[in-house]
Amino acid sequence: MEDRRRLREQSGQEYFHRGMAYLRDGNYLLALAHFEAAVRLAPDHAEAREQLEALQALVGSEAAPTSATQGSSAMALFGEASALYAEGRWEEVIAKLEELRRVDSTYGGQEVADMLFNAYHQQGLKLIDAVELEEASEHLERALELRPDDPHAAEHHYCLSLYLAGLSQWGVDWEAAVDSFRALRVLNPGFLDVEQRVHDAHLNLGDVYYEEGAWCVAETQYGEALAVMVSENAAAKRDEAHELCAEAIARMTPSAGPDAEPTQTISPVATPVP
Repeated sequence: MEDRRRLREQSGQEYFHRGMAYLRDGNYLLALAHFEAAVRLAPDHAEAREQLEALQALVGSEAAPTSATQGSSAMALFGEASALYAEGRWEEVIAKLEELRRVDSTYGGQEVADMLFNAYHQQGLKLIDAVELEEASEHLERALELRPDDPHAAEHHYCLSLYLAGLSQWGVDWEAAVDSFRALRVLNPGFLDVEQRVHDAHLNLGDVYYEEGAWCVAETQYGEALAVMVSENAAAKRDEAHELCAEAIARMTPSAGPDAEPTQTISPVATPVP
């Protein structure tokens, strides 16, 4: 509880400083919104409250009725979004900022765009952790629409796309599933259950080859599964496939009978040194 209060006070101070910067630039509506957010986050911040009251009186006396109503609505939405942003309530932040953009698409400029990007990105990561993957993908795509060149959002989206590709191939094309999950494991070995997925995909691919009588290839796949994760099941399957592979090789290798011609061994002859 104490940590949360301290975080809100810190965020309130940050909004106060931004408000002062906007005030110096003569951007009264944005300054007002930041002072309101500061007071919402830190009610005991006396300077923020003083600036808020003074600016409310100034803006209220200067604004025309229509613009004042629109500005007040946008300011209120920004203040609410800022308070939610400080608490990491990303889905609610998204709702408030999207509504703000419908009210006034220019309000807050780059700051609102940055807040919206971060909210979509963070909510996408939160949804990945909750294994709500399709919704997570939509949030990360929205984040990349706002900031296409962001490397972190792009990497998270790519990792998720590999995972989803592997899931779509699960039980349908084990070789393709292996490829997707192995690629993901190289990029991010801690992504959800990718280690287990790589192990199981190799194991199932080994079973396919085993049923086809390709025991040597099956042995290789079981070995790949064991290289990722040790399991009794994979070890037993590998050992059985190894025996069958060895027997198959022995049957294919011609053995020398009693009437076979002896094989002549040719020894290398040294070249005389002149």
